[in-house]
Amino acid sequence: MTGSYVWAWGTNDAATGQFHAPVNVAIGKEDQVYGVDYLNHRVQEFTVHGDFVRSWGTQGSDSGQFNLPFGIAVGATGHVYIAEVANARIQEFTAIGAFVRTWGSFGAGNGQLNTPGDVAVARNGFVNVADGANDRVCESSRYEHESDRGMGQGPWPRRSLRRDAA
Repeated sequence: MTGSYVWAWGTNDAATGQFHAPVNVAIGKEDQVYGVDYLNHRVQEFTVHGDFVRSWGTQGSDSGQFNLPFGIAVGATGHVYIAEVANARIQEFTAIGAFVRTWGSFGAGNGQLNTPGDVAVARNGFVNVADGANDRVCESSRYEHESDRGMGQGPWPRRSLRRDAA
Protein backbone atom coordinates (compact mmCIF):
# COMPACT_ATOMS: atom_id res chain seq x y z
CA MET A 1 0.00 0.00 0.00
CA THR A 2 1.37 3.34 -0.98
CA GLY A 3 -1.00 5.61 0.91
CA SER A 4 -2.18 7.23 -2.29
CA TYR A 5 -5.70 8.59 -2.76
CA VAL A 6 -8.23 5.96 -3.80
CA TRP A 7 -11.69 7.59 -3.70
CA ALA A 8 -14.17 9.49 -1.51
CA TRP A 9 -17.92 9.81 -1.04
CA GLY A 10 -20.30 12.44 0.30
CA THR A 11 -20.92 16.13 -0.27
CA ASN A 12 -21.90 19.04 1.98
CA ASP A 13 -25.61 18.41 2.50
CA ALA A 14 -28.14 17.27 5.11
CA ALA A 15 -29.52 14.51 2.86
CA THR A 16 -28.91 10.89 3.86
CA GLY A 17 -25.49 9.73 2.79
CA GLN A 18 -24.13 13.29 2.73
CA PHE A 19 -22.23 15.20 5.40
CA HIS A 20 -21.94 18.59 7.02
CA ALA A 21 -18.55 18.45 8.73
CA PRO A 22 -17.67 14.76 9.05
CA VAL A 23 -15.18 14.66 11.91
CA ASN A 24 -14.46 11.00 12.70
CA VAL A 25 -14.93 7.50 11.34
CA ALA A 26 -14.78 4.02 12.81
CA ILE A 27 -14.94 0.55 11.31
CA GLY A 28 -17.40 -2.00 12.72
CA LYS A 29 -17.02 -5.73 13.30
CA GLU A 30 -18.55 -6.50 9.91
CA ASP A 31 -16.53 -3.78 8.12
CA GLN A 32 -19.28 -1.20 8.42
CA VAL A 33 -18.03 2.37 8.06
CA TYR A 34 -19.54 4.68 10.67
CA GLY A 35 -19.17 8.41 10.09
CA VAL A 36 -19.79 11.12 12.66
CA ASP A 37 -21.71 13.90 10.94
CA TYR A 38 -20.90 16.74 13.35
CA LEU A 39 -23.13 19.60 12.18
CA ASN A 40 -26.01 17.33 11.09
CA HIS A 41 -25.94 15.83 14.62
CA ARG A 42 -26.03 12.21 13.51
CA VAL A 43 -24.09 9.02 12.86
CA GLN A 44 -24.24 7.45 9.41
CA GLU A 45 -23.41 3.88 8.46
CA PHE A 46 -22.03 2.88 5.07
CA THR A 47 -20.68 -0.23 3.40
CA VAL A 48 -16.97 -0.34 2.64
CA HIS A 49 -17.96 0.67 -0.89
CA GLY A 50 -19.60 3.89 0.33
CA ASP A 51 -23.20 2.75 -0.03
CA PHE A 52 -25.50 4.33 2.56
CA VAL A 53 -27.03 1.84 5.02
CA ARG A 54 -28.68 3.89 7.78
CA SER A 55 -28.31 6.89 10.05
CA TRP A 56 -29.41 7.70 13.57
CA GLY A 57 -29.68 10.76 15.74
CA THR A 58 -31.17 14.22 15.52
CA GLN A 59 -30.17 17.41 17.29
CA GLY A 60 -31.12 17.43 20.95
CA SER A 61 -30.27 16.15 24.41
CA ASP A 62 -32.62 13.19 24.83
CA SER A 63 -31.39 9.60 24.62
CA GLY A 64 -30.39 8.86 21.05
CA GLN A 65 -30.12 12.53 20.12
CA PHE A 66 -26.84 14.40 19.63
CA ASN A 67 -25.48 17.87 20.13
CA LEU A 68 -22.19 18.12 18.27
CA PRO A 69 -21.16 14.44 18.23
CA PHE A 70 -17.42 14.13 17.75
CA GLY A 71 -15.62 10.97 18.88
CA ILE A 72 -16.60 7.44 17.85
CA ALA A 73 -15.40 3.95 18.70
CA VAL A 74 -16.62 0.43 18.12
CA GLY A 75 -16.14 -2.13 20.89
CA ALA A 76 -15.51 -5.86 20.59
CA THR A 77 -19.26 -6.50 20.92
CA GLY A 78 -19.93 -4.28 17.91
CA HIS A 79 -21.52 -1.56 20.03
CA VAL A 80 -20.88 2.00 18.89
CA TYR A 81 -19.81 4.68 21.39
CA ILE A 82 -20.22 8.40 20.66
CA ALA A 83 -18.59 11.28 22.55
CA GLU A 84 -20.71 14.44 22.39
CA VAL A 85 -19.04 17.79 22.83
CA ALA A 86 -22.05 19.97 23.71
CA ASN A 87 -24.03 17.39 25.73
CA ALA A 88 -20.87 16.39 27.67
CA ARG A 89 -21.69 12.69 27.61
CA ILE A 90 -21.07 9.32 26.03
CA GLN A 91 -23.83 7.37 24.33
CA GLU A 92 -23.72 3.66 23.52
CA PHE A 93 -25.66 2.09 20.64
CA THR A 94 -25.94 -1.34 19.07
CA ALA A 95 -24.29 -1.85 15.68
CA ILE A 96 -27.58 -0.89 13.99
CA GLY A 97 -28.09 2.29 16.00
CA ALA A 98 -30.45 1.16 18.77
CA PHE A 99 -29.86 3.22 21.91
CA VAL A 100 -28.33 1.25 24.82
CA ARG A 101 -27.32 3.78 27.49
CA THR A 102 -25.74 7.12 28.19
CA TRP A 103 -23.46 8.45 30.90
CA GLY A 104 -21.70 11.65 31.85
CA SER A 105 -22.85 15.19 32.53
CA PHE A 106 -21.23 18.62 32.33
CA GLY A 107 -18.60 19.36 34.99
CA ALA A 108 -15.20 18.40 36.37
CA GLY A 109 -16.11 15.87 39.04
CA ASN A 110 -16.30 12.10 38.90
CA GLY A 111 -18.84 11.12 36.29
CA GLN A 112 -18.67 14.52 34.63
CA LEU A 113 -17.12 15.64 31.36
CA ASN A 114 -16.25 18.94 29.72
CA THR A 115 -15.79 18.83 25.95
CA PRO A 116 -15.26 15.09 25.48
CA GLY A 117 -13.43 14.91 22.18
CA ASP A 118 -12.79 11.24 21.57
CA VAL A 119 -13.64 7.81 22.86
CA ALA A 120 -11.85 4.45 22.62
CA VAL A 121 -12.74 0.96 23.80
CA ALA A 122 -9.99 -1.24 25.20
CA ARG A 123 -9.83 -4.98 24.55
CA ASN A 124 -11.08 -5.56 28.09
CA GLY A 125 -14.21 -3.53 27.29
CA PHE A 126 -13.37 -0.45 29.35
CA VAL A 127 -14.37 2.80 27.67
CA ASN A 128 -11.79 5.61 27.68
CA VAL A 129 -12.72 9.23 26.99
CA ALA A 130 -10.48 12.18 26.16
CA ASP A 131 -12.05 14.77 28.48
CA GLY A 132 -10.64 17.83 26.70
CA ALA A 133 -11.42 20.86 28.85
CA ASN A 134 -10.80 18.86 32.06
CA ASP A 135 -7.30 17.91 30.83
CA ARG A 136 -7.73 14.21 31.59
CA VAL A 137 -8.59 10.80 30.23
CA CYS A 138 -11.46 9.04 31.97
CA GLU A 139 -11.97 5.31 32.02
CA SER A 140 -15.32 3.67 32.72
CA SER A 141 -16.36 0.13 33.41
CA ARG A 142 -17.49 -2.24 30.72
CA TYR A 143 -20.43 -3.18 32.95
CA GLU A 144 -23.63 -1.20 33.07
CA HIS A 145 -23.60 -1.32 36.86
CA GLU A 146 -20.13 -1.53 38.40
CA SER A 147 -21.67 -2.24 41.79
CA ASP A 148 -22.83 -5.57 40.33
CA ARG A 149 -19.14 -6.43 39.97
CA GLY A 150 -17.95 -4.97 43.26
CA MET A 151 -16.27 -1.98 41.58
CA GLY A 152 -18.16 0.93 43.13
CA GLN A 153 -21.20 2.97 42.23
CA GLY A 154 -22.59 3.39 38.74
CA PRO A 155 -21.06 3.05 35.31
CA TRP A 156 -18.73 6.05 35.48
CA PRO A 157 -15.86 6.56 36.17
CA ARG A 158 -13.60 3.73 37.14
CA ARG A 159 -10.70 6.15 37.29
CA SER A 160 -9.41 9.35 35.78
CA LEU A 161 -5.92 9.85 34.48
CA ARG A 162 -4.67 13.41 34.71
CA ARG A 163 -1.28 14.81 33.82
CA ASP A 164 -0.19 17.02 36.69
CA ALA A 165 1.44 20.36 35.94
CA ALA A 166 5.20 20.35 36.40
